[in-house]
Amino acid sequence: MCEIFIAEKKHINSEEPSVVVLFELPAHDWSELSQSPQWKAVENFLSQLIEKGRNMENEELITALDKELENCIKKLRNATYGYEIRTFITEYEELMLKKSDVLKNKFFKEERVKMPFTEQVWTEIGVVKKNLAETERRTDMSFEFAEHTGRQARQAKRLSILAFAVSVITAIINIFIFCMR
Repeated sequence: MCEIFIAEKKHINSEEPSVVVLFELPAHDWSELSQSPQWKAVENFLSQLIEKGRNMENEELITALDKELENCIKKLRNATYGYEIRTFITEYEELMLKKSDVLKNKFFKEERVKMPFTEQVWTEIGVVKKNLAETERRTDMSFEFAEHTGRQARQAKRLSILAFAVSVITAIINIFIFCMR
């Protein structure tokens, strides 16, 4: 006879608790159970539950991103100042990047199920995805650096104009003082 331990775990930020099920068997019984069609059915059922939960999470996330994109477009329609339009562009770009990441990951998960490539092929695909992500990150950093450099150049230009204006005013004051003597 084996004992089965069932423990319910409640998480702080989750509405639904999780359940931990433990049981102990002699090794030869486990060997027999793990090879049985009943155990395969339990594993299959559990993997379907997990995948269903992941798909629901992705669908909910995509729906939420679509709603935020709609809100973002509404903001653009109401925008009257340049900074509001720049904010829209930034928000819209970030939302679209997030949505493309979710869709890309969803696609790869679905394709992994459909196409039983060898683990080496999936590892290579993973490496390519990581390299792509790194390239995107570096590109983002380059754009940020270019924007930062542009801001600094504009600021330097403003400061040089200000310095020129101050020097002209100083020269006018000196001329005025010279003429008054």
